[in-house]
Amino acid sequence: RLIAKANEPHGHSGHSYFRKFRFALSLFSLFHILAIIGSAKDVYLEKFGADATAIGCLFSVISFWSPLTEFLVGHLQDRGCLSRFFPLDRWGKRAPFLLTHCIIAATAASVVYMPPSDASGPLEVWFVLMLMLSYWGAASCVIAFESARQEIYPYKEERIVVEGLCK
Repeated sequence: RLIAKANEPHGHSGHSYFRKFRFALSLFSLFHILAIIGSAKDVYLEKFGADATAIGCLFSVISFWSPLTEFLVGHLQDRGCLSRFFPLDRWGKRAPFLLTHCIIAATAASVVYMPPSDASGPLEVWFVLMLMLSYWGAASCVIAFESARQEIYPYKEERIVVEGLCK
C-alpha cells in the first residue's frame, strides 16, 4: 500500500514521489565529487609537499574561475550546445550536461590525486588543471539540476518537495 502511494502521481507535473526522489538522487554523485576535490588543497600541501605560496595563488585563480564557469555553462546550456549529440526532443537541454559533465568531474576528481610528477612545477600545474576541470563539471551539473528543477516543477509546492528530498 505504501509503495502504491509513492508511485501515484502528485502535483501539477504528474510525477510520483518516487520519481521526484529519483530526480533528487541525481545530486548524489555530485556531492561525492565535491567532497573529493574539497580536500585536494590540503593533500597537495601536506602529503605531496607542494609549494604553499604557489598553491595559494592557484587556489585564488580557481576561485575567480568558478563564477566565470557558471556564467559560461549557463549560456551553453541555454543554447543547447550538446543537442547535436543528444536530440532535444529526447534529452532536453539539461540532461546531456548532467550526464557528460558528471563524468568529466568524476574523472578529474579521481585523477587529481595522481599527479604525473612530484617535482614542484608540474605538481602545481596538475593541481590547478584538475581542479578547474572538476569545478567546470560540478558547475555544469549544479546548473543543469537547478534549471531542470525549475522547468520540470514550475510550482513552488512541488519544488519544495523535491528540495526536501535533496537534503
